[in-house]
Amino acid sequence: MSDSASSSSGTLIHRPILLSAEAVARANGDFRFVDLSCPTLPPLRSFAIDASHPLIRSWPLIRAQILVILDQSRIWWSSLGVLGRRQVLRQEDDDTTVVVTVQKGNEVEIVERVEEEIYQVCRSTGNAGLFVEILEGDITRFNGAEYELKAPVDPQLTLLKSTIPAGP
Repeated sequence: MSDSASSSSGTLIHRPILLSAEAVARANGDFRFVDLSCPTLPPLRSFAIDASHPLIRSWPLIRAQILVILDQSRIWWSSLGVLGRRQVLRQEDDDTTVVVTVQKGNEVEIVERVEEEIYQVCRSTGNAGLFVEILEGDITRFNGAEYELKAPVDPQLTLLKSTIPAGP
């Protein structure tokens, strides 16, 4: 849905997007797995940020403020995290991104307002250069995993046990 960051002047800046599969392959130095005839843009890939990243210290505060924004907005969302997001394998610049996955059916105006509020939280915590990416989609369980609700050990804690069927 959206992919931009706020600069220190408050204007939105966009992450550089390579325009072709060939440009991505050239940047990666590997043409073996590239369909050069593909007309669509290569996707952004997600990477964990290092534990030494400066954002790690301020993320709990940022996350708490974003959760309040999401709760107050009443949009349907399924994930919130911070990742490196880029098309190429090697990191060249800071590509740290706050990623929120929202479900289909949200009002675009509300999602855009939430995105702007997240920018403001990033700026107010000294992280104006963070990208904010709102993705629309679902998180799907892989391999048909089913979950069974177990009785909580602690009354305030509910444990889930994965009951993945044994393979052949």
